[in-house]
Amino acid sequence: MTSSLASLEKPLAVELETFESPKLSLIIPVFNESEIITKNLKRLTRFLEHELAVSYELLVCDDCSQDNTYQKLVELKAEIPHMTLIRFSRRIGKGGTIKEAVRRARGEIVVVMDADLSTKLTHLPQMISFLEEKGGILIGERKVSSRYSQGFFRTILSLTFNLLARIFLRTGVKDHQCGFKGMTRKTAAFLAEKIEDNGYLFDTELIFLAKKHKISLAALEVEWEEKRRVGRSKFWWTKSAIEMLKSLLKLRIKHPL
Repeated sequence: MTSSLASLEKPLAVELETFESPKLSLIIPVFNESEIITKNLKRLTRFLEHELAVSYELLVCDDCSQDNTYQKLVELKAEIPHMTLIRFSRRIGKGGTIKEAVRRARGEIVVVMDADLSTKLTHLPQMISFLEEKGGILIGERKVSSRYSQGFFRTILSLTFNLLARIFLRTGVKDHQCGFKGMTRKTAAFLAEKIEDNGYLFDTELIFLAKKHKISLAALEVEWEEKRRVGRSKFWWTKSAIEMLKSLLKLRIKHPL
């Protein structure tokens, strides 16, 4: 098997791989992760090789990082033969990178996981087993005790957003923004073509549309730990809270229940 490298101006300008279809397509969106990407991808690969008894492909999507994340990924791809590296030459947002990776995915099961590996890797086999048996979508739901490692203020904002999302969108979901989600490839492809948001509302819109189209959706309670010890998290709740609330209202108005 060989890895691939693609630099994209437009997401659809990517050539498909030719190797055999795996059981799992694991998508890792990245942006400015130079401090953690080498260590985390090596750790993830060790787990996939030694603890996970399924074939897999690793789709790493670099959303035009401004640090040396891309250079480190190029070096890593020689060590990780199952990795496909997709690089965007302009920023399109986390949701946009995930949608492009879904279009490329060949696994029967598609799982999205954050690059900081905040969700314990031991939850990955649980997610795969569930989806193999029941299909649909399985979303990570962070334990309340885990959320508090984000800090008090961010935790309150997160809980408030989730409450408003349940009220406006009637999802019945406790945690819309956990970066750990899995689904069958058929479901992922269907939703990727319908989701319009390319930013951080992507996860919420995915859940909302799954409910609207009556796709089976379940939650897996996961242990979650904030891994970003250096600098600040890429996700600024304090800066984006108002915009996210506006987006919730727009989403609700656009898709009447």
